Amino acid sequence: MKKIVLTMAMMVATSVYAEVMPDTTIVHNGHSVTITDGSLNISSTESRTNTYETQYYEWTISESFNLPLLDMMTGKKKKNMANKPHFESKITGFYVGFNKAIDSPSDMFDNDMGRSIELGFTFVEESKVISENVAFTAGFGLNWRNFKLTDDNWMHKCGGYVEMSEIPAKWELEYSKLRVFGFSLPMVVELQQKHGRGFHGYVGAAADFRLAKRVVNVYYDDQDVHHKNTRKHVRTLPVGCDVVAQVGYRDLAVYAKYSPVRLFEEGRGPIDKALTVGLKWCW
Repeated sequence: MKKIVLTMAMMVATSVYAEVMPDTTIVHNGHSVTITDGSLNISSTESRTNTYETQYYEWTISESFNLPLLDMMTGKKKKNMANKPHFESKITGFYVGFNKAIDSPSDMFDNDMGRSIELGFTFVEESKVISENVAFTAGFGLNWRNFKLTDDNWMHKCGGYVEMSEIPAKWELEYSKLRVFGFSLPMVVELQQKHGRGFHGYVGAAADFRLAKRVVNVYYDDQDVHHKNTRKHVRTLPVGCDVVAQVGYRDLAVYAKYSPVRLFEEGRGPIDKALTVGLKWCW
């Protein structure tokens, strides 16, 4: 059907073109060529056969079509984007903090908060925007935490768990620390002003997936020989949960994190709960 319509259209266009086109006579090398009403008349003073190339016209017909379902989906998406309030999440960024173990089940465990560093960065975020000032946000990132002891007590691995003891009298302990690496999945309620260009903050919880745990002891023995012992695969609880809070201005913030879920099973390690405070650069 489409081919028939196109053919009829071309025939009508050709007839109209012929009606408005005047007669044309071309003389070339003693030959006259006359085009009258679309017909071609050739006259020649010579008897030989000649071949003539005539100019032709070419039309390109283009068609466009619409898919109603696709238009509805695209239009709906554009409409939603236009109506969506502008909100700049502050959950992503790089942070540095200081850890302090609290409520330790071991009297021998006392970590140096100034030397117990936390490093991490959150690089994925997804927000459910409520308004220009409020949103529910989830993120994903990496986290490193270590707890370094203050005195001559040290940690050592025993069957996968961590125990405390005193270092031998003639040895000199440089440090004894516990390192924990894992994924962090924060879920928070964010508040902000001026689309994130003013004051902002959030409060919520963060799931902590602990992947790699180890105890590191660095010391000198009685022969003044330097040693570094690393014991991997310490058995902490695989998943924890932290209460998190942050407040800041523009791209800088301070944060706090409290870990009410035990790092170790009860009686299986020197750390139950922990507190972390630090600084964050948001982007």
